[in-house]
Amino acid sequence: MGYRLFCIIPFLITTIIYIVLYGRKIKSDPAKSYIYGTKIDFNDFDDENLPRFEKKHIPVAAVAAACIGYMIYIAIFSELSYASASSIFLYMGILSGIAYRMPIDRMCKCFANGVKGMAPTGMLIGFAYAISGILSAGSVMDTVVNALANALGYFPSVLQAPAMFIMHIIINFFVTSGSGQAAVTMPIFIPVADLVGISRQTAVLAFNFGDGFCNFILPHAAATMGFVGCANIPFTKWLQYIYKLFLIWIVIGCLLLVGATLINYS
Repeated sequence: MGYRLFCIIPFLITTIIYIVLYGRKIKSDPAKSYIYGTKIDFNDFDDENLPRFEKKHIPVAAVAAACIGYMIYIAIFSELSYASASSIFLYMGILSGIAYRMPIDRMCKCFANGVKGMAPTGMLIGFAYAISGILSAGSVMDTVVNALANALGYFPSVLQAPAMFIMHIIINFFVTSGSGQAAVTMPIFIPVADLVGISRQTAVLAFNFGDGFCNFILPHAAATMGFVGCANIPFTKWLQYIYKLFLIWIVIGCLLLVGATLINYS
């Protein structure tokens, strides 16, 4: 845990600086914004006239807090799957509407409006998972991972961990699921790490970097597309903003993996 906590520091500082500098640039000249001139539809949301928190909102807040707390409890003491998380969110929406004393027809309309805004994102993610499923079922990914693992031997020992990091980025394009990618790659990369002299913790760290940061630029990463879709930001505009920061993360990640190799991180 110690080295991973250390790794957070340069990533966090760099990200904060990147966001603050961009914010200052837009504040001085709004025309430099990536979404300047782009029509953004926030439906009924008006950031200039936000509703005040009133007594009638307390039951809704209590329902949301209880459901999220239950989700955290399951994640810690059991196994939180996509199906169970989706079910909890669905029940949270229904119970929140009941707690707010909202009529059934209005609850349905609000739910339909939310689904409508996320429908394109859902379809894109569905197509991506279908491609991933085909590649996995046909053992195509196993072939790709095996070829990439064999290529590690051509790199100097100090650069093998960064090379593994880049390989995980490539693989993550086809398998965005963290658990799915681990199931495909780690049975191959761990023995390779043992052969080339990389510690297993360093190999896992390379996987974490490759699986984590890449999800911020992929058009079929569920979490990122969900947030971008909720904010109604075109993905092309988001990509223009994030790709520079992603490249900085890659450089920092490679340097940290070189450091992990040098100290024989275990």
